[in-house]
Order: sequence, then structure tokens, then C-alpha cells
Amino acid sequence: MDKSISRRQFLKMTATAASGAAIGAILPGPVLEASAISKPIVSVVKIKKGNIQSAVEQAIDLLGGVATATGNAESIMLKPNLAVSKPDATTDRAVVGALARVLKGKQKRVIIGEGSALAPQLPNGMLCHTKDVEYLTTMQKRVFHKLGYTDLAKQLGIPLVNLHVGDMAFVPVENFLVEPIVTLHKSLTQIDLLVSMPLLKTYQTSQISLAMQNLWGTLPATEYANPRMVMHDAAAKVEASGTASANVDLVRANRVGLTVVDATKAMHGQTIHGVGPHTGIVTKMNLIIAGTHPLPTDMVAAHIMGFDSNEIPQIGTFKWARKVGMSPAGLDEIEIRGVKPAEVRRKLKRAEALPWLSGRFAIAPERCPGETAVDEYGN
Repeated sequence: MDKSISRRQFLKMTATAASGAAIGAILPGPVLEASAISKPIVSVVKIKKGNIQSAVEQAIDLLGGVATATGNAESIMLKPNLAVSKPDATTDRAVVGALARVLKGKQKRVIIGEGSALAPQLPNGMLCHTKDVEYLTTMQKRVFHKLGYTDLAKQLGIPLVNLHVGDMAFVPVENFLVEPIVTLHKSLTQIDLLVSMPLLKTYQTSQISLAMQNLWGTLPATEYANPRMVMHDAAAKVEASGTASANVDLVRANRVGLTVVDATKAMHGQTIHGVGPHTGIVTKMNLIIAGTHPLPTDMVAAHIMGFDSNEIPQIGTFKWARKVGMSPAGLDEIEIRGVKPAEVRRKLKRAEALPWLSGRFAIAPERCPGETAVDEYGN
């Protein structure tokens, strides 16, 4: 889309155009409405003898196979959680590779896309807002390389897309909670399906960081300032977490459906306000959790992490999802296949509850003082 068109002009255009007809817009993702007739399906599979490939295949089969799970989409982007360059805090490339092989085996066009949250530290310990294209380009290459995704993409013959830089599109959000329009990388408007592939995590502001929250990585820092402070601050004007309400908008802005959670391990019990998050206790889980949509998949994943069934509807992201008519409202409205959650459920440590602290991060010019493309570990 021609970025010289203002948001005001775009809003005016979309007010008179059919949904998705305006330049640069896309149709909303397959959001589950309260009126849906059949129950959404979530599969839970144990990884046996370290065979991740087999577990992913079984999880997809339990959803009805590739055609059913993807809605016959032909072009599919896999969106792992690569918030930082730390393996313990990010989606295992083996899980992403396993799904890519399953999809390529059915002649699907597969790409991997991400916009990491890595950002340099200032001397005062505050993260710097950055929109710098050079930094974001180098940073993303570094994250892909350090986590093995560059090699994985070469092995499988699939492209990697840096969702921070390049051509962008304006996408309207119907019945929005935070912003009426979000800016997304143009590639996200050209695929048939986006598959969210998070790591199993708890989180300080929104309690959990799973498939819905993983969609923050679709927001380009060239627009929202890494690590997406502009959107966090806007969401904080709606509700205290500065995260949960925006999670719901991002689900509806993207073409999401099939969801595969890397539950090989879980990160939990964070006690500092981090990006991602990227600190906490790491516990082996040896599971793959998959579903036909991020919302029910996240609910089941949260339950497996130790949230009781009566707590699930009260988690911030799920409460805000109900406000816009999304379903399910609870675990009893989900069909769970495979291993029973009770057999693998763990009482993981909750993250310390913290509201989003608007303005806590330093606001800097386009390029931060002394900025270089290194991560917070000095690499």
C-alpha cells in the first residue's frame, strides 16, 4: 500500500468499502464467533523418545489432517516466538521444522516470518525505542542465525521474512479494542494462513504468553518502535496489562487459524518485567499442543500450565476476546483429542503480576545513542 495515504484517509475509504476491499486491507482471520455450531478442536500429544516430528504429525492428524487443519490454504506462514535470541525462551526450530515438513509434504508453500523484540540496553537499564531499519535488519538476521532458523530455512528450501522491514499494509480491525487500523508487513496480507507457533510461557502483564500474544511479532518496529512500545502504551489506555486487549485485535487483523504450541518445555515464574518474556524457570513438558484457532488452543495450553478451569475465563486475553464475541468461553466448549490434559497438567509457577508501565521505556530518535545490533547478552 502507498504509505503516503494517511490513516484518516484510509478510515474514510474503509467506511464506504466492503470489508477487505480497500487497498492494502485484508479479510479478517477465521475468528471464532459465539454462534459457531461445532466445537473447536485441540489436540494434545506426548513426545515419545524425543521424536518431535512424529508428535507434530500426530497432533495434525488428530485435528483431521492437513487439509482440515489448514482449511486447504496453499500459502502458509509459520510464526514462531523468537522474541530474543535465547533458546530457552523461544520456539524450538525442531517443532517449526516438523510442521514445515508436514505442510510441504502436502505441496503447501511455506515461509517463516518473525519480527523479534530484541532491543539494545541503554546505560540506565531502560530499553530504547527504535525504528531504525539498519538495526532491525541486522538484528533479525542475528536472531534467525543464532537460533538455527537460517540453517533450517536452507535445509527445507523455504524463505525467512523479517516482518519489521519492507513493504507494509494498513489492515482495519472491525470492532477494535485498541486501534482501528494496524500496520502489518505486506507478506501477511498475501498468505492464505498464518500459523502461530509459540513456546509455552507465563507472563507478567497478561498472565500467559501463548499463540495470541505471539502475534505481537507481526507488528513492525518501523511503525511501533521495538519492542512495540507504541502499541503497548495504546493498549494500556484501554486496560492495565497493556497487552491483553491488543492480543485480541491482532488475532482479528491476521489470517490465523491452525495453531501449534511448542510445549517441549515451558518458561514460567518470571519475577522481573522482561521482554518476551525471556527469563524464568524452564521445565521440560515433552508435549505438542495444536488447535484449529489460537483462542481455544491457548485455553487448553493455559490449563496444562496449571490454571484451573474456573480461572481460564478470567485470564485477561480471554475476557477481552469474549467482549468482541469470540468463543469459546471455557474449556467445556472445546473438544480435546489425544492425551487428556489431567494426565500431563503441571502446576507451573505463575509470573509476578505487573501492570504495563507506560512511559517506562526511553523514547529515543530514529537511532538510539551508540546503538549496535547486539543482544542483551552482549553477543
